[in-house]
Amino acid sequence: MAPLKAILALASSGLVSLASAKNVHFDLNLTWKTGAPDGNAREMIFMNDQFPGPELRIDQGDDVEVSFKLNFPLCIY
Repeated sequence: MAPLKAILALASSGLVSLASAKNVHFDLNLTWKTGAPDGNAREMIFMNDQFPGPELRIDQGDDVEVSFKLNFPLCIY
């Protein structure tokens, strides 16, 4: 009977983690701004008008979607 309880406990813990998974969406607005994180001013990329960017808090098993809005020219070589 004890092994059955152990198996049920493991199975239920797995089901609980799957049930708590959620859809997480982040909108990130990328812009060039002047910043000086080390005291030397230079152009750098900011996310949502901040550097470092916002905290992106997710949990294992979450479905994550990230949308980027680029407010500068993008060149891909």
